[in-house]
Amino acid sequence: MRHTRRAVLAGLAASVSLVRKAAAETYPNRPVRIISPYSPGGGADILARVLGEQLKNEFGQPFVTDNKPGAAGIIAIEEVARAKPDGHTLMLGNVTTNTITPILFAKKLSVDYDRGIVPVARLAEYPAFLLAANDFAPRSFADMLAFARENPGKVRYGTPGVGSYTHFDTVRLARAAKVDLVHIPNKGGGAAVLKDVLTGDAQIGIVNVVSAAPMLKTGQVRALALIYDHRLPEFPDVPTLTELGYPGIGTISRLGLFTTGGTPNETLDALATAINKVLAAEPMKETFAKNGMNANPTADAAAAKAWLAEDMASWRSIIAEVNIDMEGN
Repeated sequence: MRHTRRAVLAGLAASVSLVRKAAAETYPNRPVRIISPYSPGGGADILARVLGEQLKNEFGQPFVTDNKPGAAGIIAIEEVARAKPDGHTLMLGNVTTNTITPILFAKKLSVDYDRGIVPVARLAEYPAFLLAANDFAPRSFADMLAFARENPGKVRYGTPGVGSYTHFDTVRLARAAKVDLVHIPNKGGGAAVLKDVLTGDAQIGIVNVVSAAPMLKTGQVRALALIYDHRLPEFPDVPTLTELGYPGIGTISRLGLFTTGGTPNETLDALATAINKVLAAEPMKETFAKNGMNANPTADAAAAKAWLAEDMASWRSIIAEVNIDMEGN
């Protein structure tokens, strides 16, 4: 009897494995949605669209970007978590949407993030600038801090929203520099914050290089500092925050691709393999070079899970340390 039961269980396991393998081999069998939690025009949206085009060429099915901005990524997360776990609904997220939000806004989520979302691959990383409006009197980072100290509560900084990584970064910087800054949250991504700086709604703001570079090159905004581990050849005169005396402050944003929890590992690995292939191809290299991104993919689904777990552990410590004012200040 025991031998018979073991044989049945072994047979069932083999059948499940064959079904999963067959599913992976036929993936995708219909158009795939890549949900972007930000408005069109930002770094995440640009990468989602270019990546989708390359994956379409790889798999022979459309990969269509669907923008679902708002609520720090909660809208996008919940839609992906409720989708069928077959890899046909993906999400392109970053440290705000897929690391900070599940920790900071756990009670606002109507889904179990750990069960409902699984990482497919880390994709890329990119630097960010601390920008200033051209009509803002201080001309350098040191001048900005001096002005802020002399005028408490008079310097406004923009972010994509309360609890975003740039919100945390600016609060940490303000505390380290002992200045009082006023938060101007926006519901969009880097492009929205850039617009706030351009219009003067905010005087400064951290904006990723993808969104900021064109405006910097035309002189519409100024860069006070760079958030990265070295200066950029295209902007050699912009010092890093480390050089300016604030090491360890500022987030190098990393973009990742996520899907519905319970998606077979075979499908996840098929996606990861394709992603590594297209990221190494010339079209993606050109996109990265043009937009200031650097490819930084994980090898497979297991490596992606380890990356996300490490990132979330790090941010749990930061969130506990900063204890940010969730009213937005």
